[in-house]
Amino acid sequence: MNLLFIQPQPCIRALKYAQGLKKRYSPKITFAYAKTTLNELYGQGDELFDRWIKIKGDPQESLQESLSSLPIDLIHSHNAPDYLTIAAIEAVKSLGKNTPVVHDTHDLMSVRTTPYEGKDISSLLADEKIALSQSDGVIFVSSAMEESVRKKYGEIPANRLIFPNYLPESLVPEKIKTKARNDGEIHIVYEGTLDSGTGSHYDFISIFREIAAQGLHLHIYPSKEHPAYRSLAAESPRIHYHERLSPSSLLEEITQYDFGWAGFNGEKNREHLEMVLPNKAVEYVSAGLPIIAFDFHSLKEFVEEYAVGLVCKNVNDLNSLLRSKKAEEVKEEVRKKRFSFTVEKNIPQLWEFYHSLLV
Repeated sequence: MNLLFIQPQPCIRALKYAQGLKKRYSPKITFAYAKTTLNELYGQGDELFDRWIKIKGDPQESLQESLSSLPIDLIHSHNAPDYLTIAAIEAVKSLGKNTPVVHDTHDLMSVRTTPYEGKDISSLLADEKIALSQSDGVIFVSSAMEESVRKKYGEIPANRLIFPNYLPESLVPEKIKTKARNDGEIHIVYEGTLDSGTGSHYDFISIFREIAAQGLHLHIYPSKEHPAYRSLAAESPRIHYHERLSPSSLLEEITQYDFGWAGFNGEKNREHLEMVLPNKAVEYVSAGLPIIAFDFHSLKEFVEEYAVGLVCKNVNDLNSLLRSKKAEEVKEEVRKKRFSFTVEKNIPQLWEFYHSLLV
């Protein structure tokens, strides 16, 4: 199969798809992009693709040129935003081809409350609606996202797939480290993005203070340095700020803790949080850590369906929740499912989806 990936800025989700597809099926994949390649942004990933094409000038004309010169069987368009999907649909029409266009919704513009790359969200909504309604197939990261789209826009293509943000097999730690301290206390870890003073879903300052006030340890591994959280750790002997680690080192390192924190701040972006399944949920399970989540639909559904975590309705009840019988039960379940949420294990769903559009 000859695939054309298109995306304004190639991202890690697209990289993961390519890893899984290449390992299992070896398709030819061309990547047409507008900004920078994966190597330029992340230092890796370009090698997974057979060809890179920079989109210059008018996107539709650029894609028409690629479709005219290459034997493309299917176009897999990744947002955000959504304009390249529309360009692909129009390019296929202009050439009189029947090449299927798949629209992969990584980020739903219509649930954002803040500008996207400096653009007012209202200016992007028309593109979102067209991309979701006129593509031959659509992919969502969660069933909650799919349901939100159906409510907003009504009919969407019958060909659709839910494909969460799975983890590459190579990042699943082979061994679980000995627990951090044999002190009889509970050690929670949070890894990833941090924010402060904004009320965004990554603003954990007050939440982490409340966790520490209950006698629980909170270990922070930031994706990049954040002075406010380093200062927060200096306030309390139960908040521990660690240095940034590479993805593979990070997942091995966090196996020593008891639980993984995925309780996001819902002050401003609740609608967004209701439908996302964050990468760290799968990463925690792969590291042998039960997820601690707040009562947001998509993450709650994942935690309860697979019995891989606990839903905390009130952070002040966290201590008793983590010492409950249910907490022990989910720990055992997580140990059994560490390798269940990998890209490689689930990539056949995407491959079958592609083939269903080529019939």
